Amino acid sequence: QVDSILSAPSVSQKKLSSILDTHMFNLLLENSSTADRARLLSVSSAHASSWLSVVPSQGLGLHLDPPVHQVAIKWWLGLDTSQGSQCALCPGNALDPLGHHAMTCN
Repeated sequence: QVDSILSAPSVSQKKLSSILDTHMFNLLLENSSTADRARLLSVSSAHASSWLSVVPSQGLGLHLDPPVHQVAIKWWLGLDTSQGSQCALCPGNALDPLGHHAMTCN
């Protein structure tokens, strides 16, 4: 489909970008591990990034402590969450590289 769109006489930049982005995302999913595929589908769903634009408010419970925020951002980006990170709720427990403990600990 990408080749046919590229050879079309007139296609808008918006449509072309959307098609290419979808194609590249699908390639990324096909070549990802099961854990990365789940994370990518999760972070790309509708409103999944809303937490990034919330104004922190301790009174309303809308805040993350800095260590928790750092691990959440690392997980969001698919980075290793274990380097230099300890579980904020289980002191002394190092986090696993994929962030599974950080996302499930309570």
